[in-house]
This record gives sequence, C-alpha cells and structure tokens, in this order.
Amino acid sequence: MKRKSVMRDWVIASITLSLALLLVLGMVGQAQAKYPDKPIELMVIFSAGGPTDTEIRILSKYAEKILGQSIAVVNVPGAGGIVGWNTIGQRSKDGYFLTCINMPHILTFPMVRDTKFDYKSFEPLVVCSADPTVWAVRADSPFKTLQDVLDYAKKNPGKITVGTAGLYLAHHLAVLQVEKEKGVKFTTIPFKGSAKSMAALLGGKIMLLSDTLSDMLRLGDKVRVLAVGADQRGSLAPNLPTFKELGVKAYIPSSDRGVAAPAGVDPAALKVLVPAFQKAAHLPEYQTEMKKAGYVLDVMTPEQAKKAFVERSERLKALLQSLGKLKK
Repeated sequence: MKRKSVMRDWVIASITLSLALLLVLGMVGQAQAKYPDKPIELMVIFSAGGPTDTEIRILSKYAEKILGQSIAVVNVPGAGGIVGWNTIGQRSKDGYFLTCINMPHILTFPMVRDTKFDYKSFEPLVVCSADPTVWAVRADSPFKTLQDVLDYAKKNPGKITVGTAGLYLAHHLAVLQVEKEKGVKFTTIPFKGSAKSMAALLGGKIMLLSDTLSDMLRLGDKVRVLAVGADQRGSLAPNLPTFKELGVKAYIPSSDRGVAAPAGVDPAALKVLVPAFQKAAHLPEYQTEMKKAGYVLDVMTPEQAKKAFVERSERLKALLQSLGKLKK
C-alpha cells in the first residue's frame, strides 16, 4: 500500500510539473508572438514636410497595417541628421525604436565630423528610393539654364547663394563637385532640412536650391528645375535635362532613403520587422502613392543595403579626399 501511494504521488507530481512546464512554454510563445504589442517609434532626422519625412510617413502608413501596431513618426532635426543619429547607440534595441536612414548622409558624416555613429550603427530593414539631386531656381529667376548659373558664378565668385538641407549630404556634395569641376565658387547656406531650404528659395532668401527631384515636382510651377543628377532622364521628369547632358561630368549622388533599427536589435523583433517593411515597400498601392509623390523607387533588401554601405563608402571617401574634406 505504501509503495502504491508513493507511485501515485510521483505520477501526480510528474503530471503537475509537465502541465506547469507546458503552461510556461505557452506563455513564452504567446509573449513572443505578440511582438509588437505597443506602438513603435520611428525617428526622422529632418523637420516635418521635407522629402524624408514625407516618404517615411507614406511607408509607415502601410507598414503599420502589416505589423498591426501604430508607428509614431518623431522628428528630431539638427545638423543634417547628426543630432538624431548621434543617439542611436543609446536607443532601445527591443524593436520599438526605429530610424530613417539616408545615403550618403550616414556614410559621409562620420568621414568629415566626429560623430557617435557610422553605418555599422544601423541594422537596415529596407531602402526604398533613390531621389535624384536637382538644382532649381524660383520661377521668376533671371537664371533660365544651368549655364546661366555657371556663367554668372564664374564672373561673380561667391555671389550666388545656394541652399541645401545640410552639409555633406547629396545636395551639398553636388555643389562641391560642380565648384571643383567648373572652377566656380558659390556661397552655400545649409538649413535644417529641405522644408526650410525650400521655404528660403520661395521667399527669395537664396538664389539657387540644391535639393531632390521629389520636392521640386511637388512645388510644380513655383520653381524652374535646371538640372537633374541622374545618368539619364527619368520617367517622372522626361523633359528635365541631366547634369551630364549639360556638360557636368562629376558624380552627383542621389538621396537614398529607408528604415533601420539600431545595430544589435533583438533578433526576434528583426524577424518580424524585415518582412513587414519589405512587404510594405512592394505593395502596389504603396508604390503608386510614392510615384505620385515624385519618388524614384529603388527597393533594397537588408543584404543589398549593407553591400551598398560598403561600396559607396569607398567611393565617397575617395571623393571627399579629393575635395580635401576628410577630417584629420
């Protein structure tokens, strides 16, 4: 009798332990399956209304439907993006903090200034677009062509004021390249994002704007686009000449934008985030909306983005070295 009682107690204890273990495992699995179970913050390092902000908000609208959680876009402008990106190392790695990424910005900034980040600080989820750099003037400007600008700059060094969304991003690199190739000098005025540089152009505070195609298409007949930084004319602006057509041989980089998590992000969250943002970027309705907004689509996977980081860094480093702009 005593032996049977012991056996019965052992069986009951084993069953109880097994049930408890199954319950714990079920709770763990349920907790993992719930990600994301609260809103996600997505930092945009430019002010609201600019091309990066506009694009990220379009993408977020579709990504949050796939994720089943809202995405709160938070603008943290300053120093062309350095202010916001300098915080990336201190940000949460649980998948609830994301940031926009812009090339060449995340590549060039650490080359010319002391920053708390480099491209290895980011875990890319998707790169969505390649927004060509353009030069534009106000519609009533006396400059009708790019050659008009170059001729005036040649005769009047430093007299033409050109606005950019910051220093050492694609727009500014275009100015440096043209100055070097054509032997001219502009006075560059950096702003905290394209929204402010566009306002400066429309308000007559600057004479020339180096910005992106998407922005200029949205401004319509308020501006005159003089040149587009692309290898050939694109379908979004077939009537606009390229820098190359107009005799500028220099490399004019585009602004390529996407979304990333901080390096070292929780792998479980990454397994949810990457498919969600990749799926959002390939949705026909997303791509239609992006094209209507004037964006040139160029979707990259995380692997393609990381490869681009490395390859473009080498090219940009050589460029900045030739311009004498690398930090000491």
